[in-house]
Amino acid sequence: MSEEQKKSVTSKKKCFIITPIGEDGSETFRMAKGVIESVIKPILRKNGFGDIKPAYEILESGMIGNQIVDRIVNDDLVIANLTGNNPNVMYELAIRHAAAKPIIHICEFGTKLPFDIKDNRTIFYKNDMLGTKELMEGLDRFVKTVDYRKEYMDNPIYSGIRTGRILKNLDESGKENEAQLLQQIINLLNNQQKNMVRNQYKENYCIEIDCFANYEDENFVAFINDLCKNLHCDHIEAFMKDINISRVSIELSHTANSAVYQIIRHLAEQHGIDFNIAI
Repeated sequence: MSEEQKKSVTSKKKCFIITPIGEDGSETFRMAKGVIESVIKPILRKNGFGDIKPAYEILESGMIGNQIVDRIVNDDLVIANLTGNNPNVMYELAIRHAAAKPIIHICEFGTKLPFDIKDNRTIFYKNDMLGTKELMEGLDRFVKTVDYRKEYMDNPIYSGIRTGRILKNLDESGKENEAQLLQQIINLLNNQQKNMVRNQYKENYCIEIDCFANYEDENFVAFINDLCKNLHCDHIEAFMKDINISRVSIELSHTANSAVYQIIRHLAEQHGIDFNIAI
């Protein structure tokens, strides 16, 4: 291979494809792979991309691996198929948003996108022959407008940072500490996963209590421990409500009745906790 050919190969851009996968041979897998093979790969090759991979071509199964995270963060471009609001797709999407690098959203008509990404530019398509042609044309236009030197910070992660929902402490220069930012993004993603699981089994959580207290305060910790003991709860889910750590929402996996409310009120008074109960 000549030096010119080597240079041509090494200069080829890389793209990772975030997509719902499903079981091998399933309708979800066939539809996703059809879009990738018939639309995404041909358009990207036409625009100078040489290394184009979805997750199923890197790892066969299991959790998000190091290779996948590395490609989500470092590839020149990521294309995310948001069809069906797949949880793994949303998780990987958040990682790319945190990297502030170019990403193109595509989605089949009929998918109701979450409120925090619905205003992002998205190519919607129909899953038919004409839809394939229209998607190819739209994707080609989007790829040609990408600026690979630009930081893409117009996304929910950085919107959260700017409004103070993620980062609380800035250094004196006003720049975010990168290690702290990464850790808080990871915490945010983990909390989103917990909330997804919690919402799937919401019938198990019958009582919500808003506590006006610092979650690290020893009185609040003692209050939680006594609730577990007196109500025989294996655990209590706690979710931060305010960034100043002055309010915590806790959810009890317990039947709601007057006796339970009386126990909650008694223990709250005993530990000096102000609270409201929402059923």
